[in-house]
Amino acid sequence: MEAKSCGMGIEVVSPFELKAASLMGFDAQQTLVNGPQKHRWLGNERRPLNVVFDSLTEISLLRNTARAAQWRVGLRIAVANQADPDTPEYPAQFGLDPADVDAAIALLNDAQVHVNVVHFHLRSNVPSLSEYRTAATEVAATCERCQIGPEILDIGGGLREEMIGASELAPSLAFDLEDYVYAVADCAAEFNSVREIWLENGRYLASASGILIITVCDIKRIRGYRFLICDGGRTNHALESDWASHAVVPLRTIKDKRQVEPTIICGPTCMAYDWIYRGSFPSEIQPGDRLAYLNAGAYHLPWETRFSYGLCKVVWTDDGTNLKVIRAAETFDHWISQWN
Repeated sequence: MEAKSCGMGIEVVSPFELKAASLMGFDAQQTLVNGPQKHRWLGNERRPLNVVFDSLTEISLLRNTARAAQWRVGLRIAVANQADPDTPEYPAQFGLDPADVDAAIALLNDAQVHVNVVHFHLRSNVPSLSEYRTAATEVAATCERCQIGPEILDIGGGLREEMIGASELAPSLAFDLEDYVYAVADCAAEFNSVREIWLENGRYLASASGILIITVCDIKRIRGYRFLICDGGRTNHALESDWASHAVVPLRTIKDKRQVEPTIICGPTCMAYDWIYRGSFPSEIQPGDRLAYLNAGAYHLPWETRFSYGLCKVVWTDDGTNLKVIRAAETFDHWISQWN
């Protein structure tokens, strides 16, 4: 709602998100429908939405709806520097291969649907502003070859949250925002027809809005490391610790901050990947202490699972002082009822 009050639009990638956006008062022209496999659920939508197609299958099955509903249509293009950040030799799964754009345009022309938007999205935590420029140059070449004159360029997100620390896979890459402005302008300059730029830096804006609170339940030592076994981990909201080093801080005053030791903070599940922090941590931490995993405000709820302990309590504050439970911790009866 804060975004809506600022005049911002909203991006959705599922039917539930689309319904939620409508309930919050976002009209069709403020709503961008993105993501894969939209043909499974968007075919009955008759409002004039903004829709970015992700595959030839989507275009084949939705192009007539697009014409009838007067959608503003875009194409997401898979650029060469869009890759899996953990294994960059593998491309990411989103968008049309440039070789398929000709076929996409033919299908849309046959349905008398015009392409207004071209879109690329590199990844989270883009390593360099030059990556945006490289991608824009590639997309512009594809548009010129296929005779597309887009009015809108969507360069996705990727700005690194400034509060998240460095890790081996995601070094500290916070950009100077003035430099980012120049990079965005350079991207737009690749296209003679572009009159509008769309950005999708939701994580950058919302990351600091959420905190995962976990309780230390057990402590043990293995091979020189102290393990803090907690009641929450990667299975509820901390999946991003797989590639980004989040700050984890105790919720009580530490008397001697100089006394630290090599520590691994783990969640409650029986899987070795369920850890959220590795590094020096105060020695005086004891079972019962609560820890705060910071910057859990973007993408973390979708990652939450019911593994072992059910869904956790969610608490909301508008002013940083008054707290309100907006979702109670899941009970066993509710958990088991999902299985009828």
